[in-house]
Amino acid sequence: MILSGIVITPYFKKGLGDGKKMEQQELYQLLKQVYEGIRTPEQAMEDIRIQPDMLVGNYADIDLHRTVRQGMPEVIYGEGKTAEQIVGIIQAMTGRGVKNIMVTRLTEEKAENVRFGLYSENTYLDEGVNASLREDSCLDEGGDDNLPENAYLDDDKDVRLTKNTCMDEGRGFRLPEGASQKEDVEEQLPQNMGIPFTYDQTSRIGIANPQETEKIGKIVVVAAGTSDLPVAEEAAITAELYGSHVERVYDVGVAGLHRLLHRLPVLEDANVIVAVAGMEGALVSVIGGLVACPVIGVPTSVGYGANFGGVAALLSMLNSCASGVSVVNIDNGFGAGVLAARINRQSCPERSI
Repeated sequence: MILSGIVITPYFKKGLGDGKKMEQQELYQLLKQVYEGIRTPEQAMEDIRIQPDMLVGNYADIDLHRTVRQGMPEVIYGEGKTAEQIVGIIQAMTGRGVKNIMVTRLTEEKAENVRFGLYSENTYLDEGVNASLREDSCLDEGGDDNLPENAYLDDDKDVRLTKNTCMDEGRGFRLPEGASQKEDVEEQLPQNMGIPFTYDQTSRIGIANPQETEKIGKIVVVAAGTSDLPVAEEAAITAELYGSHVERVYDVGVAGLHRLLHRLPVLEDANVIVAVAGMEGALVSVIGGLVACPVIGVPTSVGYGANFGGVAALLSMLNSCASGVSVVNIDNGFGAGVLAARINRQSCPERSI
């Protein structure tokens, strides 16, 4: 897919960072140079753009300075966006050196389309999502092949491929040259064939251009029931991506309180706890009365009729008699993960710029 209509406002004057995004460490070094008299404040301002942005088509204006302000790049909310829009945003951000680009609330089908859209800039998926075609190839209205010289048809005569493409074992997806497959038929691409993209089905989170981050401190994510895991995992993966060490304690709701009490040692030395619960949401008050650290309550929409889609759990958590409890919106695992990561970072003496 080839992007068009991208307008980029650079962060750096040419020569500092080569036009890539300014990381927090780079900004720190620049300020240190000012402090030590190596650069004047005016010279530093020439190198920094206070409000860098990147327009992608007519549908996105990317905040490239968010990493400097908050420690993580802008997150893409996948629900309501097309796969093509998500691909365009990821390609634009990756082009500026951004890593660990998180996409939340992705369906499995949309995630698959995004993954294939990121294979190469000159490929795309057909409407049936069963073939990936080159720019210079097409099928006519009758379904017959209209192929350039370097293309051919597969054995079933229903998909047209260029010379450097192949079909997988029956799934009907096109793989670029040099691609191989794992046993679960996921595509493995060499680094130069596209942007790496991973997807977690439980949390519905996709991560583009992933990079391992150092984990500090300790956050514990607690889920009342197995049905709460999608929200709990959204919180856990978000906090991990923001550089926090996360431990998970799942299926310890108040209907079997002994299960939680057995895991109490895991909770006691946490910097912050994220407690995820549906139904009546009582788990948050119980945990809030047992530990000294902040507790973030996440009500979920899990429950029967009078649960009102999570409203009952929300009101219960907001009315908790336990001190030190805060509450985010219904099913907002992402928001809880971000807040927990910030509290955790503030609690760590080893935290760095």
